[in-house]
Amino acid sequence: MAAALLHMCQSGQVDVARALLEDGAAVDVLDENGSTPLIWAARNGELATVELLLEYGASLGCVKGGTALMNGAWSGDVSVVETLVKAGADVDQRHPTGMTALGIASEHGHTAAARCLLGHGAEVDALNQNAMTPLMWAAKHGHGLVVQLLLEGGAAVDSVNGEGWTALMQASRGGHLDVVRLLLESGAGVDKQTNKGVSALHVACEHGHVSAVQTLLEYGAQVDGADEDGDPPLMWAVNNGHLAVVELLLQEGAAVDCVNHEGATALLLAAVASEAAVVQLLLDNGADVDFSGYGAQLTALVCASSSGSLECAQALVRGGAAIDMVDVEGYSPLIIAAKRGHVGIVRFLLDSGAAIHCENNAGLMAVHYASMLGHVEVVKLLVERGALVNKPCPKSNTSLHAASQSGHVDVVRVLIENGADVDVLSDEGYVPLMWAAQSGHTDAVRLLLESGATVDLTSNGAGCNALILAVANGNISVINMLLEAGASVNSTLSNGASPLWIACEQGDADAA
Repeated sequence: MAAALLHMCQSGQVDVARALLEDGAAVDVLDENGSTPLIWAARNGELATVELLLEYGASLGCVKGGTALMNGAWSGDVSVVETLVKAGADVDQRHPTGMTALGIASEHGHTAAARCLLGHGAEVDALNQNAMTPLMWAAKHGHGLVVQLLLEGGAAVDSVNGEGWTALMQASRGGHLDVVRLLLESGAGVDKQTNKGVSALHVACEHGHVSAVQTLLEYGAQVDGADEDGDPPLMWAVNNGHLAVVELLLQEGAAVDCVNHEGATALLLAAVASEAAVVQLLLDNGADVDFSGYGAQLTALVCASSSGSLECAQALVRGGAAIDMVDVEGYSPLIIAAKRGHVGIVRFLLDSGAAIHCENNAGLMAVHYASMLGHVEVVKLLVERGALVNKPCPKSNTSLHAASQSGHVDVVRVLIENGADVDVLSDEGYVPLMWAAQSGHTDAVRLLLESGATVDLTSNGAGCNALILAVANGNISVINMLLEAGASVNSTLSNGASPLWIACEQGDADAA
């Protein structure tokens, strides 16, 4: 019977509901969500059912599902709201979240219901758990008529929630221009800031609401007002690629080279975000093309080369960017583009005169990084343009050492085809074959052997060779390949250890 009553009240079948009540159905029965028949009737705007349930003494109090009045406010049915209030419903009863019926009506834009509640004395600035007022809810969702009603009812225009947000900030974030204007006309503080220093102008710029930005500026918003990170509104617009907002801010006098607490300018942010049109606009407005920031002397061209935006890189070079300017670690745009595998940018930088043999502080060139990380198309391009394939980096490792150690067989092939020495020794006494054998890269081992690598070449002093390294690391397929290529099973380290002794010492029966 209880389930039947709930169903009848949800669907507004008042006659059946009356019969059930007359037969003794419990008027305040709860469903699995904690809602009563009265709550369901109010939520669905079933006035006749609401009146019937009240006649049978239905409770107006708060349960898990809130109160009937809150649900009536949610539906926006003013007749239901009026009936419940007249029956004694507490207009300021709090939901477990702290919401009142007025807050709910305001959130959903139900002007008539909100007016009714205010007329019965509802607290206009009632706070929920996050200190959100009805005005904030209405502003957040762009309900201009409710905003006006609440302001006329005495709502505090600059009340703040738990994060320091005002109604103006809520409206600005949503781009609700009519509400933004209404709040400003009612005296809202245009430069109020959240707990993190964010203003209404910041959030309007973040979301690209040009008209809201224009209106806030007309009412005196500080165009360069910074948040706690030192970011002015311009940077918020740049980070999100809102070109029209960036243009408007610059027209209104925003400082194009303002530096935030991380040491970045708007141009650096635009390059990191790969926003080519924004980069061009900032350059057209006088941005310093070679400003180095982020505490690492990063230029916009280095940032663009790292992020992979060819259009940004092209705009920066057209704007006069120094092609070989390095960061604090010595990375040039070419080196970082090669390291990231951005072949289009590598080609553009080379065409623009970038130094192909520029080394960073670690002594590594573009070809070293591309080889190490397996960027075969970049390696091809670099060697076509004259990169020194046998140029050693610190410890005398060449590009071929790096590619062999990492198992990038396609890169190994390109380097060998372009003259890489297959038997070159590093300072550690390793040849490329040893690195490939130690790491278990069978395909690289095969290619090196086919290309003439000396199978038993030993390191300086220790007597180590490819077979010993393969055994020490348990790389069975490599061991077999080396033996087939003629590797000596009787070779020994300087301490007399043979491959067989090493395999037995390690308990590797397969290798033995």
